[in-house]
Amino acid sequence: ETLRNVRRGEAWSAEKLLAARQMLVASAEHLYEVHQRAATGGEAELAEFSITLQRHAAIQKAVSGLTAEAGRALAQFRMPAASTAAMYRKIIDAAGGERTIRDTADLLGRIDPADLVRIDHFTRHATNPKFRDKIFEVWINGLLSGPHTHIVNISSNVLFGAEKAFVERTVTGGIDWLRAKVTGTPQERYMGEAYAEAYGLMQGVREGLHVFGEAWRTGQPVFEENKLEHQPAIDGKVGQVVRVPTRALTAEDEYFKAVGYRQSLHALAYRQAASEGLVGDRRLHRMLTLVETPTAEMIEQARKEAHVRTFTDDPPEAVRKLMNLRDTAWPLKYIIPFIKTPQRIFAAGFRYSPLEFLRIGAHQIQGARAERAAVKEGRADLFGAPDVPEEARPYRGGELSERLASPIIGSFLAAGVATLAAAGYITGGGPTDPKEKAALLATGWQPYSLRFGDAYVSFGRLEPFGTVMGAVADFVEGFDEKQKTGRTEAITRVVNAINENLLNKSFLTGLRDVSRALVDPERYGQWWVQALAGTVVPQGVAQVTRAIDPTQRRPESTGETIASRIPGISFYTSPRRDIWGEPVERSAAERFSRFALPVDVSTDRQDYAAAELVRLGMGVGRPARSIGKMPLSDDEYDRLVVESGRRAKERVQRVLDRNDYWALAEDKKMDRLKDAIEAARRDARALILRDIPRDERHERERAGFLKRLKPSIREGVGAGR
Repeated sequence: ETLRNVRRGEAWSAEKLLAARQMLVASAEHLYEVHQRAATGGEAELAEFSITLQRHAAIQKAVSGLTAEAGRALAQFRMPAASTAAMYRKIIDAAGGERTIRDTADLLGRIDPADLVRIDHFTRHATNPKFRDKIFEVWINGLLSGPHTHIVNISSNVLFGAEKAFVERTVTGGIDWLRAKVTGTPQERYMGEAYAEAYGLMQGVREGLHVFGEAWRTGQPVFEENKLEHQPAIDGKVGQVVRVPTRALTAEDEYFKAVGYRQSLHALAYRQAASEGLVGDRRLHRMLTLVETPTAEMIEQARKEAHVRTFTDDPPEAVRKLMNLRDTAWPLKYIIPFIKTPQRIFAAGFRYSPLEFLRIGAHQIQGARAERAAVKEGRADLFGAPDVPEEARPYRGGELSERLASPIIGSFLAAGVATLAAAGYITGGGPTDPKEKAALLATGWQPYSLRFGDAYVSFGRLEPFGTVMGAVADFVEGFDEKQKTGRTEAITRVVNAINENLLNKSFLTGLRDVSRALVDPERYGQWWVQALAGTVVPQGVAQVTRAIDPTQRRPESTGETIASRIPGISFYTSPRRDIWGEPVERSAAERFSRFALPVDVSTDRQDYAAAELVRLGMGVGRPARSIGKMPLSDDEYDRLVVESGRRAKERVQRVLDRNDYWALAEDKKMDRLKDAIEAARRDARALILRDIPRDERHERERAGFLKRLKPSIREGVGAGR
């Protein structure tokens, strides 16, 4: 305890220093004893060895430097008083997995137990973070440094917490009331729990602020689990500065956990008081008594609910193994830096989909079979019930009502979204054809958004409901596609759109980008490398850049990708152009939403030429990067895009302004517009060629021909021709 509370610069007496060194020797001896049990033991022994190793390293730092940083570290490496199997797994995962701990214990076992110097040296080597771990810590904090990231995190916690507290509690109580009436069994869940949650909210806010401050000060979660999937690697003041984004993320979640814990505790207290048949003041008095002195079961349930509401509950075993695999192959950290939180968000979204009914039905069938098998084999617990693990038993009573509430709420949500999507007030992912989507984007349309008049407000990052709403909107758009292209194409489009919706989530873009690069390296390989290189600029800086720069950027190289994320320098990088060759501009309101709001806002651009192309299902792609056989330079190609787009818009508008156009059949209208666009591109190509001398054109055509010919020549030589 004295070492843990040491202050930086504190002078110690000779007696204290001697005692500290004696403690270091005792710690080394204890470490060696624990490693012997870990070599052949189970999860409990592995967790004990991991904590003992880390604690010994912290004692080394405290004794050698007597620093406050080491003193705080000692507070983190204490074995929990109420250790459970789940806690053991968390400790093992944090240390790199079971295999890593066993290998470390095996290496320690090869050292002479009497050689304390080598044991100390081994401990420092085994626990000190590697340089690559420090680089990754800087990188991951850069990814999480954007204000928009934290605003989205807070908004999702508020939205999901409010739904769980008020909507789901009320619906669960209503379902359980109906279940009790139909079956004649006691009611176990109550709509009044929602009112208790509201009362708990008022108390939880105060506690949440206290917990927020504690988490911000220490950088450690108060409620054990958090969203982070890496351990601190940089010590001292530098590490504290680097970890500001992750400290903020942890503190935000701890605040909402404290609020959710207090709300859940009040709801559970109300449930208990109501189940005892108490009413009026007696129920209120009993409820307040339970809140002040909750049972161990209530505390455990409330803590679990707090983690669920912030997407920090325990992931399945398969997810933990995947995380350990990623951490072993460290380059994968840069491709899939987040695994646990996306999985919890998708799991929560699934619970609100109609597919959850199928999962509940399957669980009930399997549970009934397990109970029948136990009865047949004569296995029973102390109460005479079939001896089946709790997680394998069928849902009954209030628990069944709780399970049914989520998909029922989700089904109503899906029905509402489908109705609004069919009416055009909610958008999905849009056309799968890039040319058609480009024309649609030119109108100001925005994917996965609610439409209010001329404004589009995105919902994709308001999890877990954004995923559900996006999938329903894609399904509705696919159904509309069926009327045009047939069932097979429509099903393919729906599957592709939903898959794209999931992979476009900000926490999965790395996995999406590398998968595209592997499937089509010629098209996406260089783009993925550029995108990864751009992350050397912290996300917070990039978001400030997007808030300042009114023009969207389309970097053409790795250098431009990095420059496009830096304020003041982004103005010199290539702009993103729409189908008319015009730079894509964002209004001040749109830029503000992408910086300081959890949603993205886009407004209709009132482009009737683009709107007519969308209505006809026409797409406009970018011109080829060559004229005939002559390749174009970057500047020439950009000029071609600008000139051809400007002329195409003028020609299309002139066609639309003619009265005879509107009397044509739809296919004739498409032909008229295609001719106008092609004529504009011919004029633009002629303009570019006019400024290039004839001799230079011939030379560049010849160079382009030879460049295309080289692979064939190499193939012919290799075949001996």
